[in-house]
Amino acid sequence: MEQPTSLLEYALTVIRENILTGKYKAGEKLSTQDIAEELGTSRTPVNAAINRLVAEGLAEAIPRRGTIVRQLSEEQISDIIDVRILLESYAIERAIKNVSKNPEKIEYMKELLYSFDFKNADYKSVSDFEAEFHRTLVKLSGNEQLLRLYDTNWTMGYVSYFYTMAHMPDEKHKKFFDEHKTIIEYLESGNADELEKLIKSHIMSLKLA
Repeated sequence: MEQPTSLLEYALTVIRENILTGKYKAGEKLSTQDIAEELGTSRTPVNAAINRLVAEGLAEAIPRRGTIVRQLSEEQISDIIDVRILLESYAIERAIKNVSKNPEKIEYMKELLYSFDFKNADYKSVSDFEAEFHRTLVKLSGNEQLLRLYDTNWTMGYVSYFYTMAHMPDEKHKKFFDEHKTIIEYLESGNADELEKLIKSHIMSLKLA
């Protein structure tokens, strides 16, 4: 019998969160029994959730070993960052054209920026802010397929992004955060060339952190 969706979603949310925050570390085996006991559920929704995470790329099924948290190589992380730059750069011109048609999205980006307490935020909060801010920029392009590709790439890259933010020098944190205000300014002024340069340097800094 199929497990209720609510339990599956609960297991998926918790396991994904534990991977993204580093509670379940790269290379660690995902024990269905242990996780089920931890969540207070049967193994069925946990199994289904782990299978979903394998499909997302956060976990990896290894023959005769079981399923482990996927460990990305430096080259894979670099590729993920390059793809993010490619997708956001492609979205820029279309997003600028849609600014006047979708003022609520620009207002939402401003709300995210000005309501976020950067000084007192932990690395997960900063990572979540970055994800939502840039996802809204891509969403502003109006291209749903582009957004799906972006979401898939971001899921793969979140763990490495979280790690990068945790190891980024404090003096770079403020500059990195303040660049979001300039991104909004370039969107509103329609300055595609400068916005593309900023987006590239902004994301590329994750390689140099």
